[in-house]
Amino acid sequence: MKTTRVRFVVFMGLLTCLPGSRASADTPLPPPQRKDVWCGSHHYCAVMDPRLRLTTVYKVDGDTRKKLWAMPGWYRTAFLADDGEHIVIGHEGVNLLPLSVEDSDILAYFVRKGEVIAFVTLSDLIEDKSSLRRTASHYLWGEYLGIDEDCRFRVKTVEGRRLWFDVQTGKQVLSAVTAAPP
Repeated sequence: MKTTRVRFVVFMGLLTCLPGSRASADTPLPPPQRKDVWCGSHHYCAVMDPRLRLTTVYKVDGDTRKKLWAMPGWYRTAFLADDGEHIVIGHEGVNLLPLSVEDSDILAYFVRKGEVIAFVTLSDLIEDKSSLRRTASHYLWGEYLGIDEDCRFRVKTVEGRRLWFDVQTGKQVLSAVTAAPP
């Protein structure tokens, strides 16, 4: 009996370590590091340098990179559009929000060549704040799904909603409801 119990505990512990699984405890985010964010076509790349606190977008042609524009900051979550002009920056906590979150807190910035042109708040994504899922120390709101082939930024919420936003305007252009995850 004791051996079975130990095996069960070990098995459940291993399950929480698998990619995509959700553990009840929050794990700290990794420290900032230099990263490249590519658009879907791989014609443009945003280089994010935490040391310089600078994001630079390049047009890429083979091994050649031509600087197009830059903006201050390093971003944990960012998605570059296929036009090389637009980038969507997600919340610094990615899919986790502080317990003190307000409806007006911004979850996505829409940027054109370094200038914020629109943003999406928690209340734009979540209809009922009580549907946020409590973790050990945060709320889970949903997840960023990236930019699709039609240049629309996509998110999925804990309420089972999928929302699409025009990358060039930040305006919501489509919404669908699927079954909310358990």
